[in-house]
Amino acid sequence: MSSIFPLRDTVTPDSDREPRLVDLDEDTADEVFEALSSSTTRSIFLSLHEAPQTASDLADTTETSAQHVQYHLGKLEDANLAEIVDTWYSE
Repeated sequence: MSSIFPLRDTVTPDSDREPRLVDLDEDTADEVFEALSSSTTRSIFLSLHEAPQTASDLADTTETSAQHVQYHLGKLEDANLAEIVDTWYSE
């Protein structure tokens, strides 16, 4: 049976993307440090650095709820440290 929602697809990281350097004098430095102040956020960030993952995969990796992961992903996205590249639906 086919689904009306897209199911998980393969996402590949953008290999042309340069690392982002943040100068301590920049206005965005506070946002970056605030976002990474939580150990859960840092754990999620490191997991995403290895490979793109869904919130539910990250919840399993960090042993927390998908809702908690969504909160931390929002912090990373607000600081431009992560971006949503696709939406997948589970059954």
